[in-house]
Amino acid sequence: MPRKKVDQRIRVLIENNVKTRMRSMFVVVGDRAMDQVVVLHHMISKAAVKARPSVLWCYKKDLGFSRTIETVEGGGAIVLLLKKVDSLQQLYTMTMDVHSRYRTAADLEVTPRFNERFILSLTACANCLVIDDELNILPISSATANITPLPPKSSEDSPSESELKLSTLQKSLKDRQPDGVLVDCCKTFDQANVLLQLITRISEKTLSSTTAITAARGRGKSAALGLAVASAVAYGYSNIFVTSPFPENLKTLFEFILKGLDSLGYVKHTDYETTQSTNEEFNKAIVKVAIYRDHRQTIQYIHPTDAHKLGQAELVVIDEAAAIPLPLVKSLMGPHLVFMASTINGYEGTGKSLSFKLFKELRDKTINPVFCKPDREFYELSLEESIRYAEGDLYTPDDLQLLSDSPSHHIFVLLTPEVSGKTLPEVLVVLQKGYGTRALQLLQSYYNGDMTEQEATNETSAFPIIQSQAVSLSSSSTELPPLLSKLSERKPESLDYLGVSYGLTSDLLRFWKKCGFLPVYLRQTQNTLTGENACIMLKVLNTKENASSRIDNMAIDEEKGQRSCEISDKVKLDTQWLRAYSKDFRKRFISLLSSSFRSYHPTLALGLLEQKNILHPDNNRLSATEISFYFSATNMKVLEAFCNNSVDHHHVMELLPHIAKIHFIGKMPDVELNIMEQEVLLGLGLQYELVKLLKKVLKSCFLSLNKVLSQSVNQDLHQQHDLILKSADQSDDQELSKKRAAQVQPMKLKAVQSLTTGR
Repeated sequence: MPRKKVDQRIRVLIENNVKTRMRSMFVVVGDRAMDQVVVLHHMISKAAVKARPSVLWCYKKDLGFSRTIETVEGGGAIVLLLKKVDSLQQLYTMTMDVHSRYRTAADLEVTPRFNERFILSLTACANCLVIDDELNILPISSATANITPLPPKSSEDSPSESELKLSTLQKSLKDRQPDGVLVDCCKTFDQANVLLQLITRISEKTLSSTTAITAARGRGKSAALGLAVASAVAYGYSNIFVTSPFPENLKTLFEFILKGLDSLGYVKHTDYETTQSTNEEFNKAIVKVAIYRDHRQTIQYIHPTDAHKLGQAELVVIDEAAAIPLPLVKSLMGPHLVFMASTINGYEGTGKSLSFKLFKELRDKTINPVFCKPDREFYELSLEESIRYAEGDLYTPDDLQLLSDSPSHHIFVLLTPEVSGKTLPEVLVVLQKGYGTRALQLLQSYYNGDMTEQEATNETSAFPIIQSQAVSLSSSSTELPPLLSKLSERKPESLDYLGVSYGLTSDLLRFWKKCGFLPVYLRQTQNTLTGENACIMLKVLNTKENASSRIDNMAIDEEKGQRSCEISDKVKLDTQWLRAYSKDFRKRFISLLSSSFRSYHPTLALGLLEQKNILHPDNNRLSATEISFYFSATNMKVLEAFCNNSVDHHHVMELLPHIAKIHFIGKMPDVELNIMEQEVLLGLGLQYELVKLLKKVLKSCFLSLNKVLSQSVNQDLHQQHDLILKSADQSDDQELSKKRAAQVQPMKLKAVQSLTTGR
């Protein structure tokens, strides 16, 4: 193969990024693109004065591209290998494997907006070059026409502000041990500052605080935790436990624990020993460090499900807490010091669930303690500065392709009223507390057609597919639908309902009920990460007012009246299906309260059943036949005796499930119970809770349980008696009617007397 001189701009770009600790990006187009990876690797090896860089291949069958980008360090390169194309514009309409996930039964066509905008964005990236399989630079942008080499870094160059802060901090801690030698191991000022705060918590030895570290990928969280554990050994902590989803996830943590011990003067095999796992799946990961210089100290890995082994723990370290189910994380907390780290974005970006739920709970307990000082202090730390690459590196994984190409995803943005053309307007506000209800109102109005101009909605436009042969890359296609458009410029989709799916909590349930949504489904098994049950709630669109507003103009009043009647009937039918779904959900939820949802707090369970302001009362009232099916004459006498305080609640416990079910299904809409009475009836009758436990849960020490239960049963019993008498009077069998009336009348009078006297 003849030798060929490579374009100097490729070498200069690599050398510049090695000096600035930025990542280079190469898009290699051609059938022999793979052959040029060796050449690029050789250039990086010569430019970087360190160990030979490694190569990580990503294959189409198991791509994981976003994960790989986050592992490339500064000075490295990201290489995209593409097959031969006549023009890069052919990539605009390339069929992507991910598009198959975006298609739904309602949206079969996917408009590939992302590819064009992504490729055009490469022209504005100074660290990206598009080359062919012979390393010739393709002229897609004038930005790469002239790449000048940066001057070599000399000792006279002033350090950055972060480097200066780190150096000053390290010098100030020289005489403060063990802090000084451990801070010397830090790479950034952020990391050193976090380590010092962890050491402060350790030195206090209160064993009643939780410290959480949140950061993006590659900021040094695990390293800071490892150095903090080494300082805990120096401060005399004997029982230290570390946990993570798998032991091999703790490779960096244990690496810096040993590095910290070595910095403190501990000698391996003399002062401490390490133990590796014998499990082949754990890849010989370290699971235990035994220290015996001054006294017996142990650093032990435990699985997140082994919280019962923390009885003697003094320090518990949770690495990658976001990957551990939230209930397990809560179980790991106890009368000991807790350090946890979580990745909030990047390819391990599941930490939002942890911060939104667990951190909020810990924060609220610390900021707003009830009646007394909180049991635990909570501290939040964050790492911003990257260790792997310099600040300002532009390559970050995100979900832009999903948001851009998926036909079922829409983003509604509140913008400034600027008419100018070239710059993207700034977003006014991200929806926060207080804006949610208003946002839903606007969304509903839009899909009801109230926010769309009639002229705009009548216009429909089709967007033809771009031809594979294109003239110039710089000439952006104008045939794609815009990413940003006014609501008046697009026709809203024809929707029958709005839906939401979320992890059930009291606050979220209260919010969605306030917005008029009805629950139709609740998953019986809990989410493995959050420990919550998924709840689906729906709200019908096209209400009577909106449907009437869409009636065509009619000249004759009679026709108007007839059409209005038809619309009214149609709207009634449109909402009837949701009411039927919701009623069916109520029945299933009531049946499952004694099994799958028995652990629910009665307040939360009652919130799912309370729908009086949304759902019309059931017209099928309880009949005499149904009452006789649930309650015998003996049962009625026992209930009467309980209402008269002649017997205690133990004699009516077997009847409470029937009373509770009849009440919450809505068979007695005239019976009104307050919140406390309903919670007691639900807890005892549907969840089969013990009386002592229910008292503790509801904190109803201020009110006698017998009194609350008596009022509940009295009202239900009163209603049942009225139903029996009414049904008996309407019966064709006069003899049976008289017999039942004579039997029930004394019981009815006593129940009424009990209600009036407050007993």
